[in-house]
Amino acid sequence: FTEKYLRAWLASVYLPLKDHSLKVDKNDRVDSEQLAFLIWADVFVSDDLGFIPRAFKLLYPSSDKELLTSEQFISRLNEVYCGHPA
Repeated sequence: FTEKYLRAWLASVYLPLKDHSLKVDKNDRVDSEQLAFLIWADVFVSDDLGFIPRAFKLLYPSSDKELLTSEQFISRLNEVYCGHPA
């Protein structure tokens, strides 16, 4: 967890420096910390299309964890519990 936490925290500083088109948000550090907690989860749900996907790929480059939008998550729940997509 500590390694993921530190990498996530540094990503909130590093990624905007690398990609100047990436907008910096006051919640980026908190969001990156939440990504570090994903070590115990299989799915992270976020509608952020800027920082979170890039940080997710940096922290979990080749894992079985998934990053889903709210719509994708709801669709997945419908598939699993109702047997059909939303």
